[in-house]
Amino acid sequence: IKNNRNTLIDRSKIAIFSALFIIIGLSSVIFIVIIRGITIPINSLIRGIQTIASGDFSRRVEIRTKDEIGFMAQAFNNMGEKLSSINEEKDKLLNTLKDFNEELERKVKSATDALRLAHENMVRTETLAAIGTLAAGVSHEISTPLNTIIGFTQLLISGFAEGSQERADMTVIEQEAMRTKKIVLGLLNFARAGGHEEKTICLNDIVTETLALIEYQPAIKKITVKKELAEDLVFINADPLQLKQVFLNIILNAIQAMPEGGELGITTGNTTGGVEIAVSDTGPGISKEEQQKIFQPFYTTKRDGTGLGLSISYGIVKEHGGEILVDSSAGKGTIFRILLPSNIIMPPGDQADTPPGQKADIAGPAIRA
Repeated sequence: IKNNRNTLIDRSKIAIFSALFIIIGLSSVIFIVIIRGITIPINSLIRGIQTIASGDFSRRVEIRTKDEIGFMAQAFNNMGEKLSSINEEKDKLLNTLKDFNEELERKVKSATDALRLAHENMVRTETLAAIGTLAAGVSHEISTPLNTIIGFTQLLISGFAEGSQERADMTVIEQEAMRTKKIVLGLLNFARAGGHEEKTICLNDIVTETLALIEYQPAIKKITVKKELAEDLVFINADPLQLKQVFLNIILNAIQAMPEGGELGITTGNTTGGVEIAVSDTGPGISKEEQQKIFQPFYTTKRDGTGLGLSISYGIVKEHGGEILVDSSAGKGTIFRILLPSNIIMPPGDQADTPPGQKADIAGPAIRA
């Protein structure tokens, strides 16, 4: 009995210890599984929070359970989507604001340039008007004694022998007096630029007639002339003689800017409300500083120039309600653009096709410097 009892006790101990070992092992496994089931989602949430805190709103948490942790993960993903949407909207607003600022800067710059140009034109017009009034009086008073000087000088020259020093000296006096007379005549033309007689004309005809005047000049032989005259050019009301003088001044300036030869370009076209002629050359160009002075009376870079050609041209164009613009830079040639308004919508030959009381639109964009 005692042996049997000891045997049963030993077996019971073994069974108890085995059961305890199994229970402890199973408890450890269950504990580890539970801990991992909690810590892994929590760590994933922590990493997602850290990612969002760094500014990356694209991170999402993988949902594996439907318990409280799964609910938290779902709430975190919803928050990430909302933050991502808000961030995209913010970027769009910032881009829109940037575009708005750039457009505002462009408009401010354009308005500033237009205001500066208007101010310069106003000052230039007032200056030319004052100088014109002064020039009319001065040239009138100088003309009579100057003609007397020239007449007596020529009379004295005829009394000296050929090759004598006296004749050479008097010839210099005559040349300088003639040069002074040329300046006085320029002043008179400048002062008289205010009045003009308007006719219905085609700008292409004036350009063609002006080119015919310089066709036989020696300097034009080295220059290639390229014309692009619009066939549907709108007719305008203007003084043909004064416009011919303007075109002649600008074309001669372009030719004189190319003593070694080059290319002279002349184009005409319609603009919104009028016509335009552009005269270009491949000469040395005009610096920005000189562009501010070229329309001032007596400003010239030519040795024998009077400095009145562009001033007179500017006054004529302004008197016709137009604009004369220059686009140039040193070493890249020069383009003069003359814009003239038109009160006639269609050429006379086409007006019969337009019903009475209606006006046809002028095609073509406005051209600005």
